[in-house]
Amino acid sequence: MQLSVNFLAGIILGVIVGFAAGFLTGTFSRTEERREAGKKDKAEELFHRAIQQEDERKKAKLLAKILDKYPDTEWADKALEEVMKTKEKTTKDKE
Repeated sequence: MQLSVNFLAGIILGVIVGFAAGFLTGTFSRTEERREAGKKDKAEELFHRAIQQEDERKKAKLLAKILDKYPDTEWADKALEEVMKTKEKTTKDKE
C-alpha cells in the first residue's frame, strides 16, 4: 500500500498550520492573563492608597475610581465594603 504524495503533503501542511494556530492561541491567552494580573495589581495599589487617606473626600474618590476602572476584581468588592463602612461611620457620627 503506497501513500500518495498529495496525502503526505496535506498531513505535513496540516501539522504546520495546527502548530501555528496553537502557538498563536497560547500566546494571546498568556498576554490576556498578564493584562488581568496587571489590572489586579493596579486596583490593589489604588485600594491601599485609598485606605491610607485621612481626607474622606479623597478616600471616596479613589474608591470610586476602583469601582469604575476595575469592576470585575476582588478589590472592587473591597472598595464597596469600605465605602459602606465609611457611610455607616459618618451616619453614626452625625447621630
